[in-house]
Amino acid sequence: SPACHYGGEPLSVVSSTTGAPGKIAFHGDIGGLDFQTLSEARDAKVVFGDPNSVNPRIIKSSSNTVQNVVDGVTLNLVSVSDKPVDVSIDRDVDTMVEDIKAMVEAYNGTLDQIDELTRFVPDTNERGILLGDGTILQIQGRLRNEMSRRLTDPTLEIRSPIDVGLNAGTGARLSFDEETFRAAFEEDADAVKDFFTKLETTDGDQIVNVAFAPRLASVIDELVDRCGVEGDEVDLL
Repeated sequence: SPACHYGGEPLSVVSSTTGAPGKIAFHGDIGGLDFQTLSEARDAKVVFGDPNSVNPRIIKSSSNTVQNVVDGVTLNLVSVSDKPVDVSIDRDVDTMVEDIKAMVEAYNGTLDQIDELTRFVPDTNERGILLGDGTILQIQGRLRNEMSRRLTDPTLEIRSPIDVGLNAGTGARLSFDEETFRAAFEEDADAVKDFFTKLETTDGDQIVNVAFAPRLASVIDELVDRCGVEGDEVDLL
């Protein structure tokens, strides 16, 4: 960001682009202006690994945020250091717990909506607008099955939702046992991850061994496409 003086009045020119790409250049002789560089445009640099090695890995970033030096990790640079900095990476189990709680709440909320839309009150003969609708009943049945379904992939250490704290109760509503989940995660975090996210394909790109989350997403997409879901029904999904 250069600053100049013209007639005794200071003027600062600041780039909105960070790093070396934000460098400002003036060409030609502009009479009456006295320029001074206050801050030179530079990229942030991080040496990854041993700086004394033959070919140290130098990472450059136009901002103080460096991504994917380690897969899935973002480094926020807060100061300059001429000494090695150790970075410890821990799994964020608390965020996972909150995500699962949100999923359970959304699922139970969907079943509550289905019950409301398909209700029948004998005393008043009150009917929900989707009472007897075959599509909504199919959606309800498929969702219930998927949320309690045991996975068949023989390579998985964890195959049942119960083993990660997901329990089906009255009215097929889910409850989440946080203690069971944390215990399973503490014992084998990779097994928990595989249960929720594993997805394998063959050389011909045929999907096999689909885990809990991608299978549920696939079922929802299938219901929307095959059942011709629209209106109130698609809002549920």
